Amino acid sequence: MKKTILAIPVLMLLSLPVQGQFVIKVGILGGLPMGSMSDFYELTAGAEASIMYQLDPQLSVGITSGFHHFFEKDDWGYEDISANMVPIRACINYYLSTEGTRPYVGAEAGLHIAMLSYSYRYYTGYGYSWGYRDFSEARFGFVPLVGLEMGSGPFAFDMSARYTLIMDVDDESVRQDISFLAVKIGAAIRF
Repeated sequence: MKKTILAIPVLMLLSLPVQGQFVIKVGILGGLPMGSMSDFYELTAGAEASIMYQLDPQLSVGITSGFHHFFEKDDWGYEDISANMVPIRACINYYLSTEGTRPYVGAEAGLHIAMLSYSYRYYTGYGYSWGYRDFSEARFGFVPLVGLEMGSGPFAFDMSARYTLIMDVDDESVRQDISFLAVKIGAAIRF
């Protein structure tokens, strides 16, 4: 059974058309938290990289990963806050044009690993003391996007606007939507 499960991705890769082309996309992004996430954070910044396979001139599929850091608001009441996220997503892009400036629409879906740590002050009965919390969790998320590739040959400028929506975090007392709107600027390299 394990051999069959491992053989499926290998057979899928071998069945890809020979005329296809690989594309590596790298870029930096900046964005604004939305929904209840904007109560705690004011900005996000990060970097992402994708490797995509061009199935035909208008359609590509691949995987994306990166690192996002969230900048907290000053009035959150905690110290030394570090909020980060590592996405690991499958992606698909559909190009509306095949030459020159190439606008596209796309979607990404997959795992988002969120990591949060902070210090806090609490009263012990004898005075104040400091505590530290550190945790991480993984949630499924979806990213619709629109973008533009400009350039010819193996190198192109790539820019996209995206909305990241991560499924609700369900704590017994808190339901928080994790979402942010971002712009990504980078390069696409074809080989």
